[in-house]
Amino acid sequence: MNTNGLKLWQTLLLCLLLVLCSCGKELPVEPSDPQEENVVGFSVSQGKRIVFAPGNLSPDGLSFEENQWNFGGLFDWSTTEQGNVLYYADFTDWGNRIEGGWRTLTIEEWMYLLIGRDGAEEKLGTGSVDSIGGLVLLPDVWRMPEGQHFVPGFAEDNDDWSLNEYTFSDWDKMETAGAVFLPAAGDGYGVSACRVAAMGFYWSSSTRGPQAAQYVFFYSYYLAQASRGPGNQYSVRLVHDVAGE
Repeated sequence: MNTNGLKLWQTLLLCLLLVLCSCGKELPVEPSDPQEENVVGFSVSQGKRIVFAPGNLSPDGLSFEENQWNFGGLFDWSTTEQGNVLYYADFTDWGNRIEGGWRTLTIEEWMYLLIGRDGAEEKLGTGSVDSIGGLVLLPDVWRMPEGQHFVPGFAEDNDDWSLNEYTFSDWDKMETAGAVFLPAAGDGYGVSACRVAAMGFYWSSSTRGPQAAQYVFFYSYYLAQASRGPGNQYSVRLVHDVAGE
C-alpha cells in the first residue's frame, strides 16, 4: 500500500478502515492442485504408485478374497515346489499365477508405503470392520466420504481395534473412496494357525539371505518389519503398478 504524502495518524486510520471493511468477508480459497484429481493409489517409492488387490490371496493361491476383511490363505514363502519349505532362494512371485500384472511388494516398498511416503503417519491407523480387526491405509490423495471418519495411529492396548470402527456399509464407502483394509489374519506353521484376529503378517518378495524372508506385521498397537526362516505361513496381498508410473 503506497502511503506517500500521508501523515502517520492518517496512515494508521486508513489501515484501520481497511481491516473493518474486510470483516465478515470469506477469505479466498487457494485452488487445489488440478493434478490431484488424477492421482490414484499408494506411493511405494519416489515416482511409483500401486493399487491393492480387492482382497487377500485366497487359500487356493489363484484368486482374491471377495471382501477386504476376509482373512484368505496363509502361505509358505517358497512356492517353487509344493510343500518344500527348506529354502527361500527360488521364490516365485505369487502374482505370476494370476493374470493381470499382479505382484508382491518388496520390503522396501512396504516400508515406504507405511512410514516413508508424504503424510504416511496421517494415512495409517488400526481399526475394525464389523469387529474384524486390521490395519487401515488411506491413498496418497484422500477425500473423506460424507458421514465417515478416520483417526490415524494405534491403540494403547493389545487387541484393541476400536480406534476406527466401521460397519460393512461404512467400509463400503471408505473402500469406494480408495481406502484399504489389511485384516489381522494371524500366521501359521504346518497345519496350525495361531494369533488369528490378534496380529497381521504380510509377506514381501524380499529375502534376507537364503534362509530368511522378510515381512511386515502389526498388532493393534504396533507395526514393524522382520524376517523369519522356512516353514512360517503368512498372508499375501498383491498389488498392481499404476499405469504410466
